[in-house]
Amino acid sequence: MKQQILKKKILIYLLLVVLTAICAWLSFRFYEKELEKRAMPQVTRAMAQVAKLLPQLEENEQAVREVYESLEKSRGVVYKKNEDTLEASEPDGQEGENPETIINHTLSWLNRVTMLKVGRRGHVIVISQDDYTILAHPDEQFVGETLRSIGKMDPDGVRDISEDGNEYAVDRFYGFFPASFFKEKISPARFWAAADAGVFGSIFAYKDTYILCGITLFEAISFVIVRTFFTTLFFFLIAWVFVCYIGFSLVWQKEEDTRFRSKLRAYAVIAVIVTFALTWYYQTMMDMTGDIATMNEHAQVAVENLNTYRSYRDELSQWLDDQYLEQCRLAVDLVNGEGKEYLTRQDLAEYAKELRVKYIYVFDKEGKVMVTNSPYDHFELSDKEEDQSYAFRTLLDGREYVVQAPGKDDVSGDVLQYIGVSLRDEDDLADGFVQIAVDPGLRERLLSPIGVQTVLDNLVIGLPDYALAIDKNSGQIVATTGLGFEKEDVKDLGIDVENLKKDFNGIFKIKGNNYYAGVSESEDLFLMPLARGTDNKSALMIALKLMLFAAAAFALLTWVGLSAYKQILAVRETQVEAEEAVGTNEAEKDTAEAGKEAERPNLFSGLTDVLGVKEKTGFDSRWKRNDSIPVEQQTPEMRTGRIIKRILLVFAIVLILFEVAAFSKGKMTESLDGFAYVLLGNWQKGFNLFSLSYCLFLLSVMYVIWSISNEVLYRIAKFSNLHNETIFLLLRNALKYACALLFLYIGLAKFGIDTKTLWASVGVLSLIVGLGAKDLINDVIAGLFIIFEGTYMVGDYVMIGNWFGVVEEIGIRYTKISWYGDTKIFNNSSVRDIVTYKGPTAKESIKIPIPYETDLTEVEKLLDRELPKMAEKIPGLSGPPVYKGVSSFQDNCILLSIDIYCDNEKRRSALRALYREFKLLFDREHIEIHYSPMVVREYNREASIYTFSPEEEEMLTEDAAEGQEAKK
Repeated sequence: MKQQILKKKILIYLLLVVLTAICAWLSFRFYEKELEKRAMPQVTRAMAQVAKLLPQLEENEQAVREVYESLEKSRGVVYKKNEDTLEASEPDGQEGENPETIINHTLSWLNRVTMLKVGRRGHVIVISQDDYTILAHPDEQFVGETLRSIGKMDPDGVRDISEDGNEYAVDRFYGFFPASFFKEKISPARFWAAADAGVFGSIFAYKDTYILCGITLFEAISFVIVRTFFTTLFFFLIAWVFVCYIGFSLVWQKEEDTRFRSKLRAYAVIAVIVTFALTWYYQTMMDMTGDIATMNEHAQVAVENLNTYRSYRDELSQWLDDQYLEQCRLAVDLVNGEGKEYLTRQDLAEYAKELRVKYIYVFDKEGKVMVTNSPYDHFELSDKEEDQSYAFRTLLDGREYVVQAPGKDDVSGDVLQYIGVSLRDEDDLADGFVQIAVDPGLRERLLSPIGVQTVLDNLVIGLPDYALAIDKNSGQIVATTGLGFEKEDVKDLGIDVENLKKDFNGIFKIKGNNYYAGVSESEDLFLMPLARGTDNKSALMIALKLMLFAAAAFALLTWVGLSAYKQILAVRETQVEAEEAVGTNEAEKDTAEAGKEAERPNLFSGLTDVLGVKEKTGFDSRWKRNDSIPVEQQTPEMRTGRIIKRILLVFAIVLILFEVAAFSKGKMTESLDGFAYVLLGNWQKGFNLFSLSYCLFLLSVMYVIWSISNEVLYRIAKFSNLHNETIFLLLRNALKYACALLFLYIGLAKFGIDTKTLWASVGVLSLIVGLGAKDLINDVIAGLFIIFEGTYMVGDYVMIGNWFGVVEEIGIRYTKISWYGDTKIFNNSSVRDIVTYKGPTAKESIKIPIPYETDLTEVEKLLDRELPKMAEKIPGLSGPPVYKGVSSFQDNCILLSIDIYCDNEKRRSALRALYREFKLLFDREHIEIHYSPMVVREYNREASIYTFSPEEEEMLTEDAAEGQEAKK
C-alpha cells in the first residue's frame, strides 16, 4: 500500500511541475505582449515630441548664430565707417563669444533631447549612423561607447525624420544596450547601470544620426520577469497546497469516494478563484503604484530639468549681456572718437541704427543727459535707491560698467534693458557715461524655449497626460499643459496645499476626476505631472486568461487525484483480509511513520530532557488546540491547513523584512512601486486599494508577532510550573487583544479616520449606551471574547447545558446551535457550561449494569469476542468499542464501562445502534441486564378495612378517657 501511495504522489508532483512550467511560459507570453502594448503609446508620444522639438531646437541654434553674426556685422560696419575716429585695431573678442560654445552648453539638440523622459524610466539616446557610437546619453558615462542591438536592425527600414517631417510610426521594437553590458570582470553596479542605460523601443534617423526612444532595457526585463515570477509563484503555491491535500487524503483513506469527489471539486473551484484574485490584485497593485511612482519620478525629473533650464537661461542671458556690453563699449569708442561735446541727436540715431540698439544716451559727470536719440532728452539720474536709474550712479563713482536686467522703464513704461559704460578723462577719472537701451524681444526669443512651459511640454511625452506648475507663495497655477486652469488658485481644483508641501504623491481628485500625481518642488514652484492611470482592463484580461489555464490545470489535478484515490481504495479493499490475518494495518504504519516525521528534532528538541521536565496533563491541548491531535487522527484539511499557515507565516516574515529595508532607506525608496510604495504610506488616506493592502500587510505583521510570541511562551511554559503557565496563558491572551487593538488603531488611520477622536467618541458613546443597553453590550462583548478566545467556532460540536449540536452561527448577540433541523439560540452572555468536541472523532463512554450473580469472566470473554464485530455493523465508529473494565459497584449491580470512538456527525446514531446491539447480544447469550423491579398490586377496599379486637377497643376507650381528664 505504501509503495502504491508513493507512486501516485510522485506522479501528481511531476504533473505539478509540468503545469507550473506551462504557467510560467504562458505568463511570460502574456506579459511580453502587455509590455509592447504599454510601451507603444509612450514611445509614439516620445517620437512625436522629439520630431516636434528638433526643428525648434535648430531654429533656436540658428537664432543665436544670427544674433552673433548680426552684432559682429554691425561692429564691422561701425569700424569701417568710423575707422578714422576709432582705434586702429578692433578690441579683442572676449572669452565665450563663439556662438557654438554657448549652443553646445545651452541649446544643443543633442543635449536637449536626452533630457526627455519616456514612460517611467525610459530616455532618448542619440547614436552615430556609421558605427553606433553614443553621441548623447542621459548618463554621460556611456557617451562614446558602442551601442549594440538585440537582433539585427535593418537600416533601410528606419524612417528619416528630416525627410518625412512629422511622419513617424512605431511598427517594430528594438533592444539596444551599451557594449559594457557583457564586459568581462564587470562590477555589479556597472552591470545594472548598463542594463538601465539600454533601450527597448523604436528608432528613427535624423541627419547623420539615429535617435532611439524607449523604455530602459532594465525596466522591460523586470516588467516581464518579475510579473511572470510572482504569477507563477502564486499558481505553484496554490497548486502545491492542493496537491498536498490529495496526498494526505491518499494516506488517510477514510473518506467515501463520493464525498471525496465533491470535496476535491469544491477545493479546485476555490483554488481557481484564489489564483484569479491574487493575479488580478498583484497586477492592479503594480500598475497603480507603478503609475504613481512614475509620476513621482517625472516630478523629480521636471524639477531637475527646470533647474538645468534656468542655468541654461542664466548662461545664455549672460552671453547676450556680454554681447550688448560689447556694443555699449563700441558706442563709448564712437563717443570718445567724435567728442561728446560735438555729438548731435542725429549722430546718436545713426550710431544706434548701426549698433542695432534702440537708444543711446550720453551723460555728463553730474548724471544729466547731454545728448540722446531718445524722446526723453532732459533726463537726470535719480537720487532714490528704489528708482531704476539709481544703479547707474555707480558709474560716476568709478565703476566700469552696469548691466541691468530687462524691466519696465519708469519713464516710458516700455520693457527695455539698460547697459552703461563709464567715460574716462585724460587722468582716467569718471567723466560721465554712455548708456544704451536694448529691446529685450530678441532675448525672449532665445530664452522662451527653455522656460517652465517647455519643461512641462517636454514632460508629457511618456505616461503623464497633463502637468501643472504651481507658484509656492500664491498657490496659483502659472503654467499647464492640456488640463487648463491657468492663473486659477490650486485650492479651486480641490488640491490640498498641505499635501504639496510634503512631496506628496498619490491620487488627487481634480474637478471630480481622479488623477495619479507626483509632486516635487523647486525654489518657487511645485511641479505636478498628472495621469489618469493605466487601464485596469488589461490586468483583468490577463487574470482571466490565467484563470482559464488554472481551471484546466486544477481540473486535470482533480481527475488524476480522484483516479489515484479510487485505485488506492481498491487496493486497500483487496488487502483487508490479508492485513487482518497478519495482524497489521498498512494505513496505520503510514500514519505512524508520518507521526514520526512530525516528531523530528527541531531547534528546541531535547530541551525538556535536559531540564528534566515532566509532561503536564493537557498541556498541548491548552496551547496548540487542533495541533495537539495526533497526526494519524488529523484529517487532510487539518494537515493542509498547517501548510497554509506556514506559507502565510513565511510570507508575513518576508513582508516584515521588506518593510524594515524600505523604512531604513527612507526617501530613497519613495520611487519604488508595488509593496514598497504601500508600506511607506506616502499616499492619500481613504478607502482605496492602498489602504486595504496596507491593512493586509499590517495583519501579516501582527500574525508574525503573535506566532513568534506564542511559540516563545509555549516553549517557556513547557518547562515551567502550573502557576507560571497560567501567567503565560494570560500574557498570550493579552498580547492577542493588544495586537487586535493596535491593528484597529493603525488600520482605521490608513482609511482616513481620526483614531484619536474616534477613541474619545467611543468612550463617551459607550457610557451613554451602556446605561440603556446593558444586556446588549454584555452580549456583544461576550461574543467578541468568544471569537478572540476561540472558545468555539462555527462547525464545532458543542454541548451548552443539556443541548448538543453544531455551531451554526456566532453573531454579535447570539450563538445558534443546530441539530437535525432543530436550532437553539443562546445569548452570548448566557453561554455557560460549554463542552466542545474538537476534531473529527468524538469519544463516548457507556455504562452497562449486570447483576452480582453474573459470571464476570464469561462476560469479559464475550465482549472481547463480540466488540470487534460491532465496528463492522455500526456505521460511524472509528474503531471497535473498547472494554475499560468495571466502573463501579452499585447497590444492586455492577457497572461495566465501554468507550467508543465515532464521527461527531454520527455520534448519537452510533450510540443508539450500540445500545441495540448490546441488548440483542445479552439476550442471545442469556445474560441479564440489571434493572430495578417495581411490584404493582391491585387495590381491594374491603380487604383494606381493619377490624379491631375487643381488647383493642377497650384500650382505645381508656386512652380517650384519660385524655379528657387531662384537658380538665
